[in-house]
Amino acid sequence: MIESLISAFSNSKLINFLRDRNATFVDYEEDLSEIVSTFDKFDNLIKLGEIEYDNTDKLMVFTCEYQGELTSRSSKKAQYEIAKKALKEDFQDGAVFVFYDQTGKFRFSFIRRNYGDKTQKFTPWKRYTYFIEPDAKTNRTFIERIGACKFESLDNIQQAFSVEKLTKDFYKELSDWYFWAIKNVSFPNDVADDSDDEKYNSENIIRLITRLIFVWFLKQKGLIRNELFETNALSEILMDFDAESETQNNYYRAILQNLFFATLNQEIDKRGFAEDKGFVLNRDNNAIKNLYRYEKEFRNSIILPKIRTTG
Repeated sequence: MIESLISAFSNSKLINFLRDRNATFVDYEEDLSEIVSTFDKFDNLIKLGEIEYDNTDKLMVFTCEYQGELTSRSSKKAQYEIAKKALKEDFQDGAVFVFYDQTGKFRFSFIRRNYGDKTQKFTPWKRYTYFIEPDAKTNRTFIERIGACKFESLDNIQQAFSVEKLTKDFYKELSDWYFWAIKNVSFPNDVADDSDDEKYNSENIIRLITRLIFVWFLKQKGLIRNELFETNALSEILMDFDAESETQNNYYRAILQNLFFATLNQEIDKRGFAEDKGFVLNRDNNAIKNLYRYEKEFRNSIILPKIRTTG
């Protein structure tokens, strides 16, 4: 159901999603557009309904249309001010605000009063937010966390938005992967003395992990082509590619090494391929890591530019 909400946002789909998450959601429609009359490009502020919890907390749900194209950065301050103004009119502890545009993009935010100690009634509002684009692969966290949230309490909702919880989950998964790799991956150490092999292997695994994280970050930003991380596409790019193989390493050689060194460690106008005319003829550049190598691993030389960053 959350995929339907992402693919084509509407108030009715949001109502259906919330009712599916929590059957106590009561929907009604109250037009509060007067609140946004002084805000440029904002219109149709609607209170869609509420969830009332046993502990007297109440979650209000609002939507508001943006007359333009939303981006991850656009009008964030104005949206925050609109949310605070709407909640000031109806004093509550928490609310979901969805700001959407005509292209299907929307910002899904949870805003909650942050109560302080006995000397002050409350500190400023705290906002947690996801920016969503139809069919974007960056929606994965939103799908996993908000899609699984039961909206059973304000704490439960806040946890679904919590960066701290997400960070802990990420580092636990990363740690598990590291300890698995230590037992299953071995980097050759050319030094005759094998006393430091364990330390050498550990350092290389950490180096590989950090490089992969950096490359994935660039991929999520659209700076590296998605095909390099898709199994079906890689079967068309590389010779004898087998994603399940424990011995085949052409993905590491041809894709990752060329990304790490010949792309990200090389100025754009100096990127190019090392010659492949035999060791004697091309020994001057064959061992240079910041030139593209392993040309024979690719099915078609036309595909080679796919390993390069965009722009």
